[in-house]
Amino acid sequence: MESGKKTFKAALRVSGTSVSVSEIENVFGVSATDGSRKHHVWIYDSGLADGEELSEHLCVLLELLENSDWSYLTKIAGMHIDLFCMYGAEDGQGSMTLDSSLLKRLAAQGINLTLDLYPPTS
Repeated sequence: MESGKKTFKAALRVSGTSVSVSEIENVFGVSATDGSRKHHVWIYDSGLADGEELSEHLCVLLELLENSDWSYLTKIAGMHIDLFCMYGAEDGQGSMTLDSSLLKRLAAQGINLTLDLYPPTS
C-alpha cells in the first residue's frame, strides 16, 4: 500500500455443509467469486476496487441480499451468512463512517458484519 492509502474490501460469505454451491448460486443469482467447498465456504466479493469506501462495498452486497430470498439458507438449512469486511491503512491511522441509513439496511438483514483490521506492514 502507498503511504496513507486506505484499503477496503467486502464480501458476502456463506458457510455450512447442508446446501450445495449451485443451490446458493440459485438463491443469489450469482456465482461465487471465491470459495471452497472443501472448507465449506462460498464467497461473493463486492467487485469494487479496494480504494472505494467500505460503505460502497456494503451497498453492492446489501442490494444482492435485499433482492434475494435467502432466509431458508439460515432458517431451514442452518447455513451461516455474514458480511466479511477488510480495512487496512498503510500508516496505521484512519477511520470510516457507516451512516445510519446503511446501518438500518444492515440491521434489517439480521446477519453479522465482520470487520477484519490490517495494521501497517512496516
